[in-house]
Amino acid sequence: MLKLHMIPEVFGDDPLRSGLYEATVNGQACGVRTCRMSAMPFNTCFIPHQRPLDQTEEAAFVTFSGDGEVRVKVDSKAPFNKVTLRPLVNEIETSIEGNSVEFTLPGPGQYVLELDSEHHALHIFYDPAKEFPEKDNATYSFGPGLHFPGNIELKDNDSVYIDPDAVVYGSIRGINVRNIKIYGGGILDDTCHERIFWNDCVRWAAQCEILLVGCENIEIEDIVMLNSPVWVIGVFGCEKVKIDRVKIVGQWRYNTDGIDIVNCQDVTISNSFIRSFDDGIVLKGLDWAFNGYSDWKWKNGRNVEDIRVSGCVVWCGWGRTLEIGLETDAPEYRNIIFEDCDLIHNSIIAMDIANANGALVHDLTFQDIRVEFQADTQPEILQLSDDHRYEPGDKKQPTILYLSHNRHYQPWETREGVNRDILLEDIRVFSEPGVGKPEIALINTSPEQGQRNHTIRNLTVNGQKIQSLQEIEYRSEGGAEAPVIE
Repeated sequence: MLKLHMIPEVFGDDPLRSGLYEATVNGQACGVRTCRMSAMPFNTCFIPHQRPLDQTEEAAFVTFSGDGEVRVKVDSKAPFNKVTLRPLVNEIETSIEGNSVEFTLPGPGQYVLELDSEHHALHIFYDPAKEFPEKDNATYSFGPGLHFPGNIELKDNDSVYIDPDAVVYGSIRGINVRNIKIYGGGILDDTCHERIFWNDCVRWAAQCEILLVGCENIEIEDIVMLNSPVWVIGVFGCEKVKIDRVKIVGQWRYNTDGIDIVNCQDVTISNSFIRSFDDGIVLKGLDWAFNGYSDWKWKNGRNVEDIRVSGCVVWCGWGRTLEIGLETDAPEYRNIIFEDCDLIHNSIIAMDIANANGALVHDLTFQDIRVEFQADTQPEILQLSDDHRYEPGDKKQPTILYLSHNRHYQPWETREGVNRDILLEDIRVFSEPGVGKPEIALINTSPEQGQRNHTIRNLTVNGQKIQSLQEIEYRSEGGAEAPVIE
C-alpha cells in the first residue's frame, strides 16, 4: 500500500513547500519539501557564527512508503536538458517531456534526481511500508503538524516518536542513559539552534542535532534530519547503537558531518541517506578532548570496534565520505566493515583512513562500494576569513579513491599510528568522461612501517578491472608498503 507523506500546512506562502518541483507517485500528488544545501565546497572550522546564505541554495525532498515498483513524475519549474538519477548502479531509465521527467523506481531506497547538474537536486526517500504500534507508549509523541519542543533531554527508557507527517523543531540529547529509541518517519529540524561555541570540544559536541554520550541500547530509525548547527548525529562512548533508515539532508552550515561515531562499540548504520557538508560517516577517537570531563563520566581507553555500515547512500559536500579519523585517540580500531554503499558525490577523498593520533587500525574492510566521480566536481577551498570568496578555478581532477596515512595530530602525541590488514574488495568506480584516473595514496610518517598488509581485490573503473597499480594514479610517501592488487 502506497502512503504519501504530506507537508504540514503553515500560514502565508507556506515556506516548507518547494518552489522548484511538483511530484506525483503512481498518479497521486506528493508534497515536495524545500531544504537548504551548500552551493559550493567552501568550508571553515570551528567558528562560532553562522554561514552566509549566499553560499547556499535551495534543494528539495519527498518522502513516501510502500512496496514494489512505483511510477514517479517530477515537474520542474525550470527547463532542463539532462537527467541523472543516482545511484547510477540502479540504471533507472528516465523519459523527458517538456519540463517533466518520469521514471520507475524498482522498490524502496534512497534516490537523487539531478537536472542538468548536482545543484537544486530532488532527494527521493522511498521507505518500506511500516507501522509503529509502540508509538502510543512513547515518552514524547509528535503527531502530524508543526512542533517546537526545543532541546529534548532523554532519561533511561525514553522514546521519541515523530509522525511521518510531523515537523519537530528541536534537538535531542542523552547523557549516560539506556534503552532509548528515536523513530517514526517524520522530520527533526534544528533550524532554531545557532552555533555559539568554538575551540572547546565538549561545547562543540553539545550542539549536535542528536547527541548521545555514554549511552547503551540506542535505536534511531526512520527519521529525516535537517539544519544541524554542527555534526548531525554525534555518538560518544556508547555501546549497542542501531541507526537505520535515517535521512540526513538540508545540511548547509559549516562542519555538518553526517554521523560521527566516537570511541564506540557494537554500532550498526544501515539503509540510510547522508548528504553532509563535511565528512559523511566518520569513526573517531577523542580521548584527548574528553579526558577527565566529569559531567560526561568519560572513560578513556575505549576502542572503536565492531562497527558495520551497510546499504547507505552518501553524498559528501566537503571532506571525506567514509572516514577513519582524523582524530584517532583510541587504542584500537578493529572489526569494522563498510559494505554495500553508494558514494554518489565525493569531495577530496571517498574512503579514508587518517590515523593521526597513534591508534592501531586493523581488520577493516571496504566491500562492495560504488564510487561515482563527476567531471564538474569543484575543488575544496578552506574559507580563511569572512571576506574570502569562493573562486574555484580549475576543476578538481582526479578525485582520490582511497587515502591512508598516519602522522602526529597533537604536539604532545608520542605514539605512531599503524594501519594494517585493510581490505578493499569489489570496489566499482563510475567515472564520467573527462575524469582522470582514480588515485590511491599511502602515506607513512613512522620511523617503522606504519602501513602494511593491505589488499585491493577486484577494483573496477567503468567496468574495467584494475590489474596493477600502474593502471591508476598511485602515490606513496615515507616508504609505505604498497597494497597487493588482486
